[in-house]
Amino acid sequence: MLLFPFGLLLAGLLTPAVSAASPHLLWAERLVLDLRPEDNSYGGAPTVVQWRGVDGATRSKNRSVCSSFITALFRRAYGYDSDEVRRWLGRSTPRAINYYEAIAQANRFQPVRAVGLIQPGDLLASRQLNPTSTITGHTMLARSRAQPLAGCPGSVCVYRLQVIDSSRSGHGANDTRRGSSGVGMGTIQLQATRQGSVLAYRWSEHKTSRWRHAKEEPLLIGRFCGLRCPAGG
Repeated sequence: MLLFPFGLLLAGLLTPAVSAASPHLLWAERLVLDLRPEDNSYGGAPTVVQWRGVDGATRSKNRSVCSSFITALFRRAYGYDSDEVRRWLGRSTPRAINYYEAIAQANRFQPVRAVGLIQPGDLLASRQLNPTSTITGHTMLARSRAQPLAGCPGSVCVYRLQVIDSSRSGHGANDTRRGSSGVGMGTIQLQATRQGSVLAYRWSEHKTSRWRHAKEEPLLIGRFCGLRCPAGG
């Protein structure tokens, strides 16, 4: 039986907008809010993502990379096993590029084509185009709607977005990782056209954080819909 983190709602830790979000986001929030720093790290071999009170675990723990964290959430929230993950994404341990391609192909994701349409629980997946890079991209979950900044006076609009991910470093000064690695929650920024198409993103709101443009690391956004996606994605 899957256990959903309704206790967090009683604790007043989730806003109404977030509490109505997808099960995988609720599991992500539960982990972020319950992890101790000493039980949270970035890496694999092996991947460990566990929740206190689930499957006999006495404390929450994380050791994952961006994609293995997302996979653990889908497995926990929807009961996917390794075989189902392989049928869906082509491998039982998918990488960021596999999630990027799934969004591009509308494979159990409904593509979100405008930043203003992002909802809590949507997956952001980037693809690294640098052939010398050892990583294939990055994956993050939206925890909020995108908030426009400065009223979009020109042809490029800038948005603030709260995200949850597993990464080597956090997203800004208010990130829950407080300078450490692993699973946490922080804030990124997005650049988009006035029509909402993503042009670039950057790791944090700090002025020294560089913009990652589509020509080097394109970013797609998808809403998980499983086997009940609307026709045409």
